[in-house]
Amino acid sequence: MAVARQVGDAELIAHTLRGAGVVYHSVGDLDVAARMYEEALSRLKGSHDLRLAIEVKNQLGVLATERGKYQEGLAILMDCVAFGRSESDEPSTARFLESLANAQFGLGDVDAAAASWKESLATFRGLNDAFGIIWCIGGLALVAAARGDDERALRLEAVVIRLSREWSLSAWSLRIKQLDEACRLAAARLGTRKSESARNDGETMSTARALDYALGEDRQQAVAATDTGLLSRRERDVVALVAGGMTNREIAERLFIAERTAEGHLERIRNKLGVRSRTEVATWAVEHGILARGLDKKPPGSSV
Repeated sequence: MAVARQVGDAELIAHTLRGAGVVYHSVGDLDVAARMYEEALSRLKGSHDLRLAIEVKNQLGVLATERGKYQEGLAILMDCVAFGRSESDEPSTARFLESLANAQFGLGDVDAAAASWKESLATFRGLNDAFGIIWCIGGLALVAAARGDDERALRLEAVVIRLSREWSLSAWSLRIKQLDEACRLAAARLGTRKSESARNDGETMSTARALDYALGEDRQQAVAATDTGLLSRRERDVVALVAGGMTNREIAERLFIAERTAEGHLERIRNKLGVRSRTEVATWAVEHGILARGLDKKPPGSSV
């Protein structure tokens, strides 16, 4: 910040103020963070860097929510989401939606918060954004607790704890405090045996299954999604052959495509399904009844 001020570049000063503000924000020094965000925004008046200005506004919206100024936060964050959508910027829109969900939840609009967290999570899943996934699942655990679905709340809390441990990440401090409070009450209502069973369910879910569960997708919904275009016909062919134990080269030969094309298909499939390994793709295929069918036949020999 000191160097930026010495240089005298307003946009550079705004960048450093926003970055420093996030640091103070993360350790709970909200007054200092607020001053930095507000100065950053004032430095950007007349600037063409609208994206940076929106990023600063997002932080101000989050800060307002943390301070319990939910209506103020809502107004700011609605503008941020609108900007992200207008730019067709899915990663930024997902972050802004997650911020917005907190303000909506604070105002007691649980259904709106759930919708925002689910849309955000669906995007984060496609991007393999670990931070975003943890934040949104934590938010949906709060939604479950608010709706009185205590077992679901405890399952999702357990997913957050497991993923945080496995990925060496954490939700922000306010979210952790909210989860602790909500799930402690949920556990008290359920009793020890049911609480332990629910938490064990969440702890032992695969990541793909946990994401399906958080998004509210059961097996029938997942099958329907496949039938309606989650995977293209070619991608379903690839999934079937992966389930049959074929390598990328063997898949390429069977489908008469380049090996690099087969690799590209598999990468897109993993992103769509929210899984990381071939084994998880194969498991998903078996669970959803995607079999090789006619593809298990050997390709016809050449008559040339």
